[in-house]
Amino acid sequence: MIEGRFGQLGGQHGGGMFWTLAIFGAVWAVFALALLRDLPEESSRVNAAERELIAAGQEPDAGPGRSRVRWRPLLTNRNLWVVAGGYFAWGFMYWLPSFLSDAYGLSVKQAGAFSVAPWACGMVGALAGGVIVDRVYRRSPRVRSRFAVMGVALLLAGCSLVPLAISPTLTVALISISLGVGFGFVTGGIWWVAAIDAAPDQPGSAAGFADAAFASSGIVAPSVMGFIVAGTGTFTSGFVVMACLAVAGALLMLLVPREPVPAAVTATETAGNPV
Repeated sequence: MIEGRFGQLGGQHGGGMFWTLAIFGAVWAVFALALLRDLPEESSRVNAAERELIAAGQEPDAGPGRSRVRWRPLLTNRNLWVVAGGYFAWGFMYWLPSFLSDAYGLSVKQAGAFSVAPWACGMVGALAGGVIVDRVYRRSPRVRSRFAVMGVALLLAGCSLVPLAISPTLTVALISISLGVGFGFVTGGIWWVAAIDAAPDQPGSAAGFADAAFASSGIVAPSVMGFIVAGTGTFTSGFVVMACLAVAGALLMLLVPREPVPAAVTATETAGNPV
């Protein structure tokens, strides 16, 4: 029954959406190749004053051009692994809105209408997360303050899924999923900041490392959830897995001791406030 709904929904309506996304992706790629550059001096749209301003904000010993990735300090950075673990756990939350159509046999039109609420809550959560983190960081200018906000948000996201395991009605599902996505998206704009904080001497590589963890979750989640749901015949076990992952990610952010932050970050912290 569950597999039939998956196949019916994807077979009838998936092709057009995939082609639409493919076209948008191709158009974006053309614009990206034409407009985006790695370095300011490679872009004709950056004037001399802008280049001077950018150079003034760089580390004195950074040196010009690109630098090689130093994998050993990156892969042994505990803070970065904590961020990556939390980001991986958060990635499973992206499966939630599609659950509405798959579990309740909604039409594409109905599924679209019901899916508005979770993503609307996600938008509110993302905006609120930025405001909350900024205010918390002003009061406590420490890297760990960001970890605390992210950990609490993930914990609330995991707890929001508990009602689904108890009373999986459509109303309960819509409310729980909306809250879960909303709380999860509080962390949305903070992952890259936290990753860069963990390895400020390699900001691009650090952000890419964290983003790779999130992307791998997008690869793993559909398969894992599909096997769980197909094996048990119910979505409840899938929600238990997601809730546990969210809580585990929260505990990583809140409880795992963090390594001392490199000097590049501590120098930007307010004097006298440990990280």
